[in-house]
Amino acid sequence: LRALNASAVAGGGSALGSTTAADIDDGDGEDDFDLPDKLVVQGTLSKWTNYVTGWQARFFVIKDGTLSYFKSAQETELGCRGAVSLCRAVVTAHSLDENRFDLCVGDHIWYLRCESPDLRATWIRALESYRSDSECRACGGLRRHGSALSIASGSATSRGSFHPSHNVREKLAEIETFREMLGRQLDTLQAYFDLCSQLTGRGKAAKPEALAEAATPAETETGATNAALMRQHACHATEFRGEAVTFKATTAGIIHQMRSCVELMCQREDQWKKRLERQMDKRHHMEDLVRSLQQRIEAAQQQVGAGPLGPDFEEGPGCRLDEDEFFDAVDAQLDRMDEAASSMSLLRASRLPSHGLDPEHPLSQEIATVCQQHWDSWGASTEGMELLESDGPLEVYRSCLEQEGAAVDPILARHTVTGVSAREVAEMFWNLQYRLDWERTLDSAPIVLDTLASDTLLLQQIYKRLWPTAQRDSVFWSHIRHAEQRTMVVNCSTEVGAPPLASGRQRMQLNVSLICETELPEGGRLPTERSQLRCRMQYSARVHPGGWAPMAVLRQVAKREYPRFMRRFSGYCVDRVKHMPVQI
Repeated sequence: LRALNASAVAGGGSALGSTTAADIDDGDGEDDFDLPDKLVVQGTLSKWTNYVTGWQARFFVIKDGTLSYFKSAQETELGCRGAVSLCRAVVTAHSLDENRFDLCVGDHIWYLRCESPDLRATWIRALESYRSDSECRACGGLRRHGSALSIASGSATSRGSFHPSHNVREKLAEIETFREMLGRQLDTLQAYFDLCSQLTGRGKAAKPEALAEAATPAETETGATNAALMRQHACHATEFRGEAVTFKATTAGIIHQMRSCVELMCQREDQWKKRLERQMDKRHHMEDLVRSLQQRIEAAQQQVGAGPLGPDFEEGPGCRLDEDEFFDAVDAQLDRMDEAASSMSLLRASRLPSHGLDPEHPLSQEIATVCQQHWDSWGASTEGMELLESDGPLEVYRSCLEQEGAAVDPILARHTVTGVSAREVAEMFWNLQYRLDWERTLDSAPIVLDTLASDTLLLQQIYKRLWPTAQRDSVFWSHIRHAEQRTMVVNCSTEVGAPPLASGRQRMQLNVSLICETELPEGGRLPTERSQLRCRMQYSARVHPGGWAPMAVLRQVAKREYPRFMRRFSGYCVDRVKHMPVQI
């Protein structure tokens, strides 16, 4: 009973009140009760609420390892306005304000002030003592609850120093706190009923009043003790009415919090529905855009397949295609030509007669000069040139050069292959019977305009048209020259003996050479196997496209096609001669 009556100690003043348990002894040592080591610590402190109301006086109670506060000491029967389990609370004395200390649990803080530094020290010692000795069955967080009246009425959480909960997790945590409070209240009621049961047992053991005169002095003293305990028990009727009110308010608070959880879930569901509707609208919009683009692509493909689109889309300064579209069109048709190369019908030209070049021929001096220039360029420096591609032994360089508004960038490529000699590579580059095997841009077999010598031809080549460009041809002399382990082929455009330009065509100007050198095994002996052969190749080209075409497109096509040509041609040479005798 003394434990249940502890709330009467220090009844709401600003001073700290505390009581400790004492064993109840009726003198014979038989009526000892198990009471808690620590009972109730309570008093009035100032609590920071918000920037509007500032510090407010609140009545605090430490009981059963929990710190609770009420609006005032007179409203304790109406239920607490907030509670915190001390098992994980951190108490910190303020470094500047000697009357203030803070109580922190997780992300939540209570700011508290006492009337004096001594009182602050007493409160801190009490809180630390309860925190260290309390046996926390579950981790209780700092939560803000409404008063008993507001909870019972189903209204929202009362305003205070903490924001109301706005998510389901916080609501569930508050429900857990209410559950712990219910557990402690049930423990209090159970202790009360156990005490009543003990008093009832003693009453039954006492003798009837009819035999009171015959009672011994010890029995009389026992009866007097029971009567005193019953009178004390009657004094606690008011306190248990308050416990009942708090119990009802707590259960009402649980129902209120569960209702709030349902409302939050409904609100969250509505938010997700609205978000889903917005995403569906965006998806429908994107699908409409995709359908529109697909229709435009199909229409463009139909127009391209139907043939030329008219003069506005042909090559020329007024072409309506931008550089990206121009390049895409050329690039796509180059890919088609590569795919169709395997099924292309191969045309062969007859072998040429063997005879020397007449020194009196108009091209004799030009051929000698150009060939000497290319011959001297073997092993030339690549300083100042742009490296387009480097893949193992293959290196391709370019210098940017413009002529008459067109890109005529000099190209220099170097490559080394195994299993083929310099003579074999040069022969396949010069001899027309192999031309259509590796050259995929020709519309027909090369036309021999004149046979100048056994090692020199005058040729015309007509190339496939790549829409939107015009069809092109070239007229050039082709000369091959052998010298020990090195062989050279030069193709250079000329106007001598050139036929008239056909309508709708553009004529390219080219100056191309391929120089090859055979690397023999150590000692210079002839190889017995092709795996002992290595051929170093140097390919140089300067091509004027003729007509008009965007320079950016020409350079992009050259960057891609020259490395592909070197791989394709060198691979063709190796495959072609792998079962043939070696020619040095």
